[in-house]
Amino acid sequence: MNLLIVDHSKLFQDIVGQIFRGADSQATAAHTGADAIAALSAANFDFICITLHLQDTDGIELARRIRKLPGYAYVPIVLFTAEKSGAVHQEALMNGVTEVFQKQDVDQLANFAARFVVRARQMEGRVLFVEDSAAQAAIISAMFVARGLQVTTLTTAEAAWDVFREQEFDLIVTDIVLAGQMSGLTFANRVRRLPDDRGDVPILAITAFDDMARRIELFYLGVNDYAIKPVVEEELMARVRGLLQNRRLTQEIKRRKTIAETAARLSNVMVAEFDEQWCWKDVPANLCTPLGGSESDFIGQPECRWVHADHLAEEAALRETMQLGDNLSSYAMEKRYCGHDGATLWVYFNAMVICNEQRKPVGFLAYILDISERKRAEIQSQLATKVFEVSHEGILVTNAERRIISVNRAICEITGYPETELLGNTPKRLSSNHHDAAFYQSMWHSLHNHGHWSGELFDRRKSGELYPVWLSISTIKDTRGAVTHYVGIHRDLSEQHSLRNQLQRFANYDALTGVANRFHLDQRLQDQLDAAKHRQGMLAVIFLDLDLFKRINESLGHPAGDRLLKEVARRLSALSAENDCLARWGGDEFALVCSDIHSADEAKARAESLLVKLAEPFQLDEHSIALSASLGISLYPDDGASSTALLKKAEIATHHGKTAMRGGYHFFRESMELAAVENLIMENELRSAIHEGQLLLYYQPQFNMQDGRLIGWEALIRWQHPRFGMVPPIKFIPLAESSRLIVELGQWVMRTACLQSRRWQSLGYPQVPIAINISALQFRTGDFFQSVKETLQETGITGASLELELTESILMGEEESVIGLLQSLKSLGVSLSIDDFGTGYSSLAYLKRFPVDRLKIDQAFVRDATHDPDDATIITAIINMAKSLRLSVIAEGVETAEQAALLMQCGCYEAQGFYYGRPGPAESMGEYMSNASLQPRSIPV
Repeated sequence: MNLLIVDHSKLFQDIVGQIFRGADSQATAAHTGADAIAALSAANFDFICITLHLQDTDGIELARRIRKLPGYAYVPIVLFTAEKSGAVHQEALMNGVTEVFQKQDVDQLANFAARFVVRARQMEGRVLFVEDSAAQAAIISAMFVARGLQVTTLTTAEAAWDVFREQEFDLIVTDIVLAGQMSGLTFANRVRRLPDDRGDVPILAITAFDDMARRIELFYLGVNDYAIKPVVEEELMARVRGLLQNRRLTQEIKRRKTIAETAARLSNVMVAEFDEQWCWKDVPANLCTPLGGSESDFIGQPECRWVHADHLAEEAALRETMQLGDNLSSYAMEKRYCGHDGATLWVYFNAMVICNEQRKPVGFLAYILDISERKRAEIQSQLATKVFEVSHEGILVTNAERRIISVNRAICEITGYPETELLGNTPKRLSSNHHDAAFYQSMWHSLHNHGHWSGELFDRRKSGELYPVWLSISTIKDTRGAVTHYVGIHRDLSEQHSLRNQLQRFANYDALTGVANRFHLDQRLQDQLDAAKHRQGMLAVIFLDLDLFKRINESLGHPAGDRLLKEVARRLSALSAENDCLARWGGDEFALVCSDIHSADEAKARAESLLVKLAEPFQLDEHSIALSASLGISLYPDDGASSTALLKKAEIATHHGKTAMRGGYHFFRESMELAAVENLIMENELRSAIHEGQLLLYYQPQFNMQDGRLIGWEALIRWQHPRFGMVPPIKFIPLAESSRLIVELGQWVMRTACLQSRRWQSLGYPQVPIAINISALQFRTGDFFQSVKETLQETGITGASLELELTESILMGEEESVIGLLQSLKSLGVSLSIDDFGTGYSSLAYLKRFPVDRLKIDQAFVRDATHDPDDATIITAIINMAKSLRLSVIAEGVETAEQAALLMQCGCYEAQGFYYGRPGPAESMGEYMSNASLQPRSIPV
């Protein structure tokens, strides 16, 4: 066995290497994941040991990469860790690790490796595999080849029948439903009707049906065993191994009988004569032929020239002691003759001395009997006995009366019964009484009619424990066709059942929270719908989306977010009724199926109780977290009769609620679905608009209110749709945000604005910056700085011609990385401003850390400032804050002379708004450019 050990500790490498030393193993050590990948690419390994923590990666990630390497899909991988973590164990198994050991249990590794490698890889035999699905054929054929089996793969039963009649196979594996005129069952039945030994070849069927009627039909038509789709690799290979082993055992028993019968008929004794020097004088022709020589090759040659070296010393000793008279005038021994091209012949050699009248030896006479067949039978018998004893499957042999006459060690280990308590009893000693009479009637019907039966059942150990077992039974008959023995092979399926249950758990439940996943929810909801239809009742689906959960991950980190999701699931589970089904839909979304609902008011009450429970603060270490959620409710039968419809409409109601106002609950209404469809249509139209030239940029001028100078522009996107006309930004910007189109949209705005700036400068207009709005998604793409830099280079303008407007929310979370990005942008010469200032955090503590140039007062404060003292106070506070930080201030949304006068009175001298100029296309902005370049603009106050 070729072993790879991946660990940075030489001590641990030596320990593992020592465990395998002397077991025909060769160990290779790798210190890092990179070293391991290089070693795996350069050589083939049969077993891999990995430590969880490596210098350049972790063991689970390395296992996942190894599984993708050619030829390593099925090689066993053992992960060693010092941690007792079920999550680590689970993650490892899901990423291709075969088993997880703690480092202190390293002494168990040798037994595991020996058991796994022998059972998983050491198989012999020829398999005829019939499967019309190319994908399935490739996957399962690879499983067979990986275990050393010779596989012939065909797509139709007709082709398989033709090949089977011409070639010999040890096992047939066939899908039931095949392309062509002949099904897999018809093919199996034809094989069973063959009169010679070919009709006894074991057959394993692959089927998508697992009902009792189909299983009985399979066995009636001659199938030995079956596997259910989708095929589980280890289960399929275990079934294949059992069938091949059973076939070898029955063939061995038949072979022994044949050899015994042949030996009884042997009477052809050969006679040879030798001179006094033991050289051939006369050699029988039927001795020369099997050794590949002629009589002339033997005559005159020493007899020892043909004897195998293993027997020369024994034969020389016997000849030295051969004496005249009655003391020792002959000897007998079994030995091998060796001929040409490796030919060998086992013989029984009985020699006697030939004497003259003076009783002096003048030669020797030998009677030689060919015992090659007997020797081969003995070797095979010894091998079969060894296989019988060392097999990991339990083997039990009964006589025709079904009394146990032989068991191997494995059956005693599996059942807990010692050999003395099994011999002489019937297999009923192991019965669990778990199966009815019909089950056993079907079993014995198959044995009587086909000579074999295979299937899964429950037995009982001596301790009383029930356990699942795969049992294969074959009948042994004499030459007259009478049953002489039954051979049963037991395979304990406890581990496979445990693994199957784990896989079932992984498939149906969320790994983080432990509640159902969306696939299991769909199944449960469909079952509840069937029940509701039967009782003519109703049920509710409540979809729940946590509000602003992303901030938790951004501020406290994803581990804290995961802990919070677990606590949310625990609280929701506590409020779920017995027949309810709670599931994690994905991310921070949950869904609850309420089956015991009799009215919409009850659904409303359930939703309110969920909101109240979630409103209670969550404690994460020293942090107290307040959460809110948006809930959507759909009802059966009012909103649909299928799980898909109800889940979809509950989700639509939730997203409608989040759009309108976070928090609270909303029942589904048809108008919501229409709005969702409209949004989907608009989203698709927007994707096309970006590439079809439907987008426009409008520009709104910005002025210094003291001297009337044009100081800048703000670029505002517009969408001129060919059918819908001018689509307002308030309608398509949120769609762009939710679909992430905002990143592509933002890049288009930046490039178009920069090109316009270069165009104006080429016409001789003064250089003033164009401000563009930057979304949070665009800012956090990871390559935003590079995008700005390349756009400036491509359009040929300097950074002084560009101003980037950022919202306060963009600056929150991961402050160090944000500051670094802002400083990089400043190095390009661009200006940075905070848009809609005053509507977010507005904190002097955080503001002083960021290298921004200007604050932009939100128009909501400007609009009511002339008659709302609070808004005027807020404006004054923003201006004073800016002055303390040496930042400039600009107000947006200035529409009246009174507003302009108030702003100047408060100390704000820069503004934009309808009072000074409405947004418009670039070609209509020439007037502002010309006036700005000639004389200060006259601004009424």
